[in-house]
Amino acid sequence: MENEQQTSQDLSVKDIEREMKKLELERARQALESQKIQDELNRLMLEDKRRELETRTNNKKRGAEDAKKAIEDLRAQQARCNHRTGGQGAEAILLGQGDAKRPTCIGAQVFLDERIRLVCGRCRAECWSDDPDRNKWAYWVGLWKESINQQMMVIGGLKITKTVQAVA
Repeated sequence: MENEQQTSQDLSVKDIEREMKKLELERARQALESQKIQDELNRLMLEDKRRELETRTNNKKRGAEDAKKAIEDLRAQQARCNHRTGGQGAEAILLGQGDAKRPTCIGAQVFLDERIRLVCGRCRAECWSDDPDRNKWAYWVGLWKESINQQMMVIGGLKITKTVQAVA
């Protein structure tokens, strides 16, 4: 009887050991499966990050190209513009081809540092009073003098100057 108990205990120990090995094997399988899933998630996240980086790079390149194109277009428009009002049809207005007999569309601004800026209202071309090319400045002043009305010929407007206030 004792022998039978010993055998049944050995069987139950062997069964327990077998069950433990099965559990360990199942845990190892789960850990492996979990690792595979984690690796797949990491791979997908890496792909997303690469795509995002590629998109940003492409957007920067496209943005830089667009900016260069816009600057080129503006310079071309300024080169075509005759800085005069009027013109026949929308094309003349968009291309800056005003009537030679009409006034110019040059406006003036005076800044607090006494510099003067003359700017075309059509093409946004500008000339500053401290421009080293004095012929260019003279040309722009001549255009400005032909502007729409006499009131526009008064350069200036309101100048704000700060004065020191006494502390009470």
